[in-house]
Amino acid sequence: MLAALAVSCQFGNTTREVLEQSLVSNTTLAGKPEKEQLTRAKYDVLRQTVKITGDASVVISDPLNGSMYGSAMFDANMLYPIYNAMHEKNGAIFSATEASFESGDPAKLTATTCPVDGKVAKYFLAMGPQAPSLQMFTFRQQYDTFHRQDLIDGYVKAGTLVKVRDFSSYGPYAKGWALYRIKCGQ
Repeated sequence: MLAALAVSCQFGNTTREVLEQSLVSNTTLAGKPEKEQLTRAKYDVLRQTVKITGDASVVISDPLNGSMYGSAMFDANMLYPIYNAMHEKNGAIFSATEASFESGDPAKLTATTCPVDGKVAKYFLAMGPQAPSLQMFTFRQQYDTFHRQDLIDGYVKAGTLVKVRDFSSYGPYAKGWALYRIKCGQ
């Protein structure tokens, strides 16, 4: 019995150490692949984004590309289209936003996103694919819509998305990174 407890404690400490190392590596800006959750480039893009949008405007993005840190670090008003099992209140708003973006229909996108949070400006932040360390997230496919360049290009061509800042200069990994304003009733 004592031997089993000693072995159990040994595995518990190892698991804790691995978890701690994982947390440290995912929250450190340096020394990571550029497609990870939070890198120096992503930190800078989020900082610049909030400098442009302020903390009241709504910013739509795929949280699994690292944009989720915009809320915690810069108090950004990030709208993450996540599913809510009860599909009411914010859950309904979020899933409707994702569906309207996926539709490719500019009128549907603006009708869904523009009323969110009243008359504040609405933005879309494209910041690359999902971080490899977040691939275990159960509903990660629901955000694939926000990586479809054909949809983004279609909304730009229609005048629904207006590019505010191009962030692709960070390097080859930043191809397509940009902040767009959603044109609401203007």
